[in-house]
Amino acid sequence: MTLFERISWYLQLFLQATADLVGNEKMKASTNVRHIILPCNSTARAQVIPDIIRCYSSGGRTIIFVEKKESASEFAGLLPGARALHGDIQQSQREITLKGFRSGKFLTLVATNVAARGLDINDVQLIIQCEPPRDVEAYIHRSGRTGRAGNTGVAVMLYDPRRSNISKIERETGIKFEHVSAPQPDEIAKAIGGE
Repeated sequence: MTLFERISWYLQLFLQATADLVGNEKMKASTNVRHIILPCNSTARAQVIPDIIRCYSSGGRTIIFVEKKESASEFAGLLPGARALHGDIQQSQREITLKGFRSGKFLTLVATNVAARGLDINDVQLIIQCEPPRDVEAYIHRSGRTGRAGNTGVAVMLYDPRRSNISKIERETGIKFEHVSAPQPDEIAKAIGGE
């Protein structure tokens, strides 16, 4: 066996071992996050989301994840002080938006999966997913925007009980969702009073 063949053989072994390790690695959701699901059809989201923010954000930063760019812009327009972040926004504007969110200029960011990975934003207290994502990995990355660096956070996922993959997400992430209903007036009043 020539030196080149030997190196090639070792490289193939290394790559196979790496692929095996990655293939066996199970993605897990953060244990510093309280994982909540709340039944909500698409027409009620606009009314429920402000109440969820009041009850679970502790007055801190919130990221709301939506599937479509149009939904991000629409929800950002409905929520006072919120800004949208998605792939159709120019990079320079995205940077301005992220800088404002990081600095606390505004506390609610409505985003597509463009904000699910790679953003370094501290002190996000609440993640809201407007519907279960298409894949489990997306849930892990989205909910992982909170509960970072030893802090705790809350991840609320809205879902339509008639069509959802909640059990698959629980099974593959190793979490057990806490089932809650929409915030009630007394819960909202208590949350507002606590602020």
